[in-house]
Amino acid sequence: MEAELRKRLASEPWDDYLERLTRYAQMLIKQRTWRGEIGAAVPGGKEAEDIALDAISYLLTGTRVWNPKTHPDLLRFLLAAVRSEVYSLVVSRSNQDVRQTADSPEKGKRDDGAEVLEILDYVKDEPDLYQFVDCIIDGYRERADIAAHLHLELTEVDNLRRRMKRRLDAFYRI
Repeated sequence: MEAELRKRLASEPWDDYLERLTRYAQMLIKQRTWRGEIGAAVPGGKEAEDIALDAISYLLTGTRVWNPKTHPDLLRFLLAAVRSEVYSLVVSRSNQDVRQTADSPEKGKRDDGAEVLEILDYVKDEPDLYQFVDCIIDGYRERADIAAHLHLELTEVDNLRRRMKRRLDAFYRI
């Protein structure tokens, strides 16, 4: 990590960030389905604070690389890391195993979480499309909400939708 970046990170209000990230993780946990129930306990016993600390840890260890020039707001970057971590837990094998028992009528059907992960992997080379899909995963459906969340103009959201449709058309043809 560069000295300038270390200096900037050292001056950040980490206690405030941890509190805000924990509240955000808690909100996301309550909205998601765990073990077949919305807001149930997260498999593996992870708590909201664990997820928030993981996001900070990923930043400090370099697992998630923050570039202040492209993402000047560190808190927004960390919030995205928390959202990503919660989503990873939602589609994790441990959560899937609990949700789909041997006598489940869903057994044998394609898992929507796995399909979403495949789509995310398919668009990972285009960060704007990846963020667009991430917004949709988080429940943003209206173009104005997506524009506000991604700090884009409405026409840019329309362009992202068209590009995403073309990518999905190609994805499903493969």
